[in-house]
Amino acid sequence: MRLNRSKVLLSILFCLLLYLSPIETSAQSEIIDQILNQALETLGPEQQGSFYAALANFSVHPEISTATYNIGVEGNDDPTLSVYRIPLQYVFTLEDQNWQPLVQASFAYQTLETHINPISDESVNLEWKTYGGSLSAGVKVPLSNNLTLVPVINGGVLRIENNADYSGFISETLLRPTFDGIVFNWDADAWLLGATLGIDYQREFQHFNLSVHGSLTHNYVETFDSSSGLIDFNSQITTLDIILESVIPTYMKISVFPIALVVNVGNTTFFGSDSDALGFNHFFEGGIAFEADVSPKNWILRKLRLGAKAIYGEDVTGWSVIFGYRF
Repeated sequence: MRLNRSKVLLSILFCLLLYLSPIETSAQSEIIDQILNQALETLGPEQQGSFYAALANFSVHPEISTATYNIGVEGNDDPTLSVYRIPLQYVFTLEDQNWQPLVQASFAYQTLETHINPISDESVNLEWKTYGGSLSAGVKVPLSNNLTLVPVINGGVLRIENNADYSGFISETLLRPTFDGIVFNWDADAWLLGATLGIDYQREFQHFNLSVHGSLTHNYVETFDSSSGLIDFNSQITTLDIILESVIPTYMKISVFPIALVVNVGNTTFFGSDSDALGFNHFFEGGIAFEADVSPKNWILRKLRLGAKAIYGEDVTGWSVIFGYRF
């Protein structure tokens, strides 16, 4: 698990011992470099890039959402990851063609917050911010009356920033000069390139509609500018998303708009060498939403959806609020 707090604490404590012990300067420098490399592997920009690439991927059916992931459940020092996504998708209709081109602009912002306490009365409060945008282009290809294939290519840019707030004499005088600009208090810009293969299965029954949305996304992220050469990185990760949902009509209405109940469950799994960059490599989610059929107004949108999901898995719990739309 990359977000292993004990590894970071051991590294910092070891660094303190080096400063407080009579070791030759050259030996100190060599060992401190090893400590910095270990800290970068645990809390460095590559992990933040993997976070973004894993969670800000293409969705067959886009939803504006905010999600909170509590990574680890055993203590108050565990990291909290917050993700905000705004995907705007438009599907074109071509005359005499059953396939449909689509484009999607996505904007994502996420924060990761935690803090470490090397010794009593000493602390370092940490926050990583990652934000960026991407543009996707693809096509919906019907394979049958119920099944649609959705191949997509993605490209975008992102910025990662780390901010550290030191408290205590040792943190200010020893940790700050050792870690600042390398592990803490840095920034980096990166580009993202990826591809998605999605499927969309829908079937109507007498009293409800059943849908399965799936996507397999592979993203590659690489820095093109950073505050230090030690911050440069490249990483790649593959994400599999599967969502099963059922739309059940109700007798409720808001004005002239019929309201349906949506029940959904899903799973997200990460693959590759950076699959555990988030501190977990899979999670499940389940929730409900209410969907309004606004088609009587002849707007561009046909349906609007508002709901919430619970997130749960090994080493992670959380929740998500979603706002969906259908053309």
